[in-house]
Amino acid sequence: MIDLIAIQEEQIAWSQRNFGMQSYRQPLLGMIEEICELEAAWRTRDTQMVSILNHPTSVAAVDPKPTDEVLDAIGDIAIYMLDYCGKRGWQLKTFWDARQFRNDEGREFWWNLVPHARKLAHHDLKSSQGIRGTQEEHDREIMTTLSAILAHAEFICRYLERDFLTILNDVWSKVRLRDWTKNRANAHAVAAQQVVDGTNMARSNDP
Repeated sequence: MIDLIAIQEEQIAWSQRNFGMQSYRQPLLGMIEEICELEAAWRTRDTQMVSILNHPTSVAAVDPKPTDEVLDAIGDIAIYMLDYCGKRGWQLKTFWDARQFRNDEGREFWWNLVPHARKLAHHDLKSSQGIRGTQEEHDREIMTTLSAILAHAEFICRYLERDFLTILNDVWSKVRLRDWTKNRANAHAVAAQQVVDGTNMARSNDP
């Protein structure tokens, strides 16, 4: 069973080692960026699926990359959310448990997370300016939005026959290996190569 509280504790320590005591606005920007990445990846995947429907004989040439990019963006959204919650003193598990699926909405609604990015930016900005509501009111809206993002992400994963928590765990298992203090330009590539090297070594040691 995947323990969100334990993963968040690991992520908080990893973030501090790599980036120091950053503001919570850094992972907030990261969430917004990855939501836009997800939107772009989904549009690419959707275009490919429409093309396949119109030209069934090309099904053998399906490119898995767009789907992989969708799932990777979902994992990255979750990692940034872990970091954001940690910096706010919140538990992501609280918002995961509070997520709600609404059957009255169509599939297009569930595939579109961009309105949630707008809400995150709106309430963070207005809260920092001290206008259009109290900090507590803006925080409540942000908390509700975090739960909504998790519900949307879970829907997309289920549609793709994947499990959201497994995606989160898989992406975290890669991110946690990155050392940005040593490799400022390419820690992601260095960590990925380490995984490949470890896999190849394990295979070579098989009897």
